[in-house]
Order: sequence, then structure tokens, then C-alpha cells
Amino acid sequence: MTRSAEIPRLGHGLGLRTVHYSDVLDGEPRVDWFEVISENYMIPGGRPLWILEQVRARSRS
Repeated sequence: MTRSAEIPRLGHGLGLRTVHYSDVLDGEPRVDWFEVISENYMIPGGRPLWILEQVRARSRS
């Protein structure tokens, strides 16, 4: 078995950064998943957490 046959295709991802927020929410980004740094969202409420919740809700549809 070749190494490529052992690795599942996970798609194309992008690190979710503040400069991407408006593009992500205003359209349909052509990525399969977003990478987030959990420490950036471990706060009670606030805009970053709201954005993350919006991105998460869109990815389920």
C-alpha cells in the first residue's frame, strides 16, 4: 500500500483570521474547513466568539 492511499483526503483548509471575517460571512468561501486557534475564542461572548458561531453554523448546512 502506498503512503497516499493511507492518508484520507481532508479537503482544503484555511486559518480563520480576523482579516477573513467579512469575506467568510458575506459569501461562500471555497474551502472545506477552517483552522482556529482555540485561545482566541476562549472568552465569554464578544465578536470573535459570535463570528466563530456563525462560521460553524454555516459549515453545517
